[in-house]
Amino acid sequence: MFQPGHIFAGRYRIVSLLGRGAMGEVYRADDLRLEQAVALKLLATPAGYGDHATERFVREVRLARAVAHPNVCRVYDIGDADGRHYLSMEYVDGETLASLLRRIGRLPREKALDIARQLCAGIAAAHDQRVLHRDLKPANIMVDGRGQIRIMDFGIAVPSDETSTRESAGTPGYMAPEQLTGARLSERTDVYAIGLVLYELFAGHPFHSGGSLLGDDRRPPFPELDADVAAVVARCLESDPAKRPPSALAIAKALPQSREPSLTESGGVFGDAITHVIPTGALHPAAAWIMLAAALAGTLAIASRASIATVTPSDLPKPPEVLAARSAEILGKAASGVVQRDREFWFLLDASVSGGRPPIRFAYRESPRDLIPRNLFHLVTEDDPPLDVAGMANVVLDPGGRLVRFSRIADSAARGRATGAIDWQAWFADAGLNEADFVAVDSKQTLPVPHDRALLWERRPAEPVLQVAAATLDGAPVFFEVTDSVSARATPRNMLASGRPAFSEAVLWAFIVAAFAAAAALARRNLRRGEGDRASARKMCIFVACCGVLFAMFRAHHVPSEIDELTFLLGVSGWVLVWTAFCWLTYLAIEPPMRRLWPVTLISLTRLLDGRVRDPLVGRDVLVGLLAGIVFVAVLFLRFQFFHRAPEILLAPALESVKSARHVAAALALQTSDVWQFMLGGMLFLVLLYSIVGSRWIAALLWVVLVTPVSTGAPLAGGDSLGWDLLFGVVLGLFGLMIMIRFGILAAVVMLIYERLFTRLPITLDLSAWYFESSLAVLSLVFALAVYGFIVALGDRAAFGGTRYL
Repeated sequence: MFQPGHIFAGRYRIVSLLGRGAMGEVYRADDLRLEQAVALKLLATPAGYGDHATERFVREVRLARAVAHPNVCRVYDIGDADGRHYLSMEYVDGETLASLLRRIGRLPREKALDIARQLCAGIAAAHDQRVLHRDLKPANIMVDGRGQIRIMDFGIAVPSDETSTRESAGTPGYMAPEQLTGARLSERTDVYAIGLVLYELFAGHPFHSGGSLLGDDRRPPFPELDADVAAVVARCLESDPAKRPPSALAIAKALPQSREPSLTESGGVFGDAITHVIPTGALHPAAAWIMLAAALAGTLAIASRASIATVTPSDLPKPPEVLAARSAEILGKAASGVVQRDREFWFLLDASVSGGRPPIRFAYRESPRDLIPRNLFHLVTEDDPPLDVAGMANVVLDPGGRLVRFSRIADSAARGRATGAIDWQAWFADAGLNEADFVAVDSKQTLPVPHDRALLWERRPAEPVLQVAAATLDGAPVFFEVTDSVSARATPRNMLASGRPAFSEAVLWAFIVAAFAAAAALARRNLRRGEGDRASARKMCIFVACCGVLFAMFRAHHVPSEIDELTFLLGVSGWVLVWTAFCWLTYLAIEPPMRRLWPVTLISLTRLLDGRVRDPLVGRDVLVGLLAGIVFVAVLFLRFQFFHRAPEILLAPALESVKSARHVAAALALQTSDVWQFMLGGMLFLVLLYSIVGSRWIAALLWVVLVTPVSTGAPLAGGDSLGWDLLFGVVLGLFGLMIMIRFGILAAVVMLIYERLFTRLPITLDLSAWYFESSLAVLSLVFALAVYGFIVALGDRAAFGGTRYL
């Protein structure tokens, strides 16, 4: 066996081993003289022995070279080197028809007809050169990436004038009766083999499934085949050669006409994307109606309980515009006459307050100059940009509009203008408090803004003890905050932080770095082998990149500055390119092994990426994904309701998206992109586990065991709910993996996107809620997706029975 890189015969550089059998080995190699890829076939028998195998080898070359046709594999050269006979032939980047049929089953009718005509054309070309193949079978037919076939292996072919032979050569399951009995052979012997191949193409399984090859139980009219195809196959399989079609071209003419253009003419991807050779997956109308009804009813049920994961209308009684006007009113009392150039507002979590669910707060910022954040995504926070410019001010309210915190950098031009005493009762009233209930105490606190006087009040004996801190500068208020005695002073939360514990975050980033390295190594290996569906990878990456850009553009705080906007665009483009590169590398790394190990996972996804949005299998998997998402979210809600409240990682993005329709669109784009990256990373981990343990099912179980703690954070939660958290995590992990393996990546992606919609966006069915319109938009999107899946999954069938012609 030669290793990659070995130079054979001073001309051929070995790339990889393609196959090995009793007759020898076949390598993929680079012809250094002609600068093209070739398949190099080496005979096992040493050169110079002149035995029957050598004679057969030479005859194969002589006969194959006589046939020049696009559907026959070309033979280039023959020779001896290093004590071995060899021949070089055309390298076909694809797989055998036998492998394809084993992997995906029965071919769609139009694709089978296309292959059947190519097969007849190739055999007719051989017959024109007076060559009988004698060993025609799916294993000797290669299918390349464009759907074009090549007939191979003329090892036992004979000239048609040598038809009288006692040698019973060939593959028993594909031999004509005259081959088995040693009778006279003719072109109609290959016609019989064509009939067997056609049966397998259209039925999805070999004609001979057991028993005698001369007396198979299956007889015409072959109910598993369409009537027009069955009639042609039945004629080919006549025991009497005289009753068979006279030639391969006669078979081609007898085949029914295609309703679609040839794959090779349309340029569609065939072998690489496996998009044109999968069962249609059309649903029976009754099943489609049941799935649609379940998806719509289940979504309404989930929406009615969505507040378990995010917020209720009572948590957000007032819209952000009303709270922004309230904040501006409060600031007007502290800094009258100051002209503000820019402002921003948003909802947030104030984790500084202890006990129960972290309370929701509303933040508002004003500035006499443009608010230009330093972070990559231009998200304005309480401390980005820093509160260090005269005239800048922050206000934090509770959802009802009561003042929680106020801070301002005094304008130097306005300093010294304040006259009279400050009416602190008005500030207490803004916070929903009564100054008379508080007593002044000594203040030793360090406040976050410049001031010359600090004040502190406490309310006793109520529990917890409320404290109100305030500060002035030159007689004007610059700070006011209400806290309780058991809480530390609020630290502004980084809106870009995930909310995960530090250890969990470190583990996640270590996994991401390792995933990048592993994906790059595997993708490089696959590309060097000529494997990997680069077209689908490119389309997926374009989609992910568009989602990333849309998120950044919709979510950012934009300013009328060309330089700052250009800087923002360049930074975001770099971020998008990094994650797009990760998706590209990961897809190229996992696609070849996933195609071999779990081929079903790629079927509907590659069809969709190939633009076949009306493919029934795509529609079916969309419906399956929606139903799986309902089950997934229902299990999560059960966990949150009875065992462990929803974590901040769910509530924080919900609050960030509730501000406007633009922010909802940004959330949709971000969650969609994040789901694709999560799915690809998970599949990469599964492939790596398989490469270590060598078993598909052990790798799947290890994947669930290892991914569950990181994805659920259960070991970090601690407490009495640890066991339940692990149990729910394992159940969800197994369920998600089952959906992916059984129905494919597309169904799993739809399931996870559905989960993100109802656990990271505020959804309500309360018509009086001010954010009901955004909820309605999300629900409409889900309903539209369900209706799309329903219509497409029907295929040619009408919704109420019969046939639909599109």
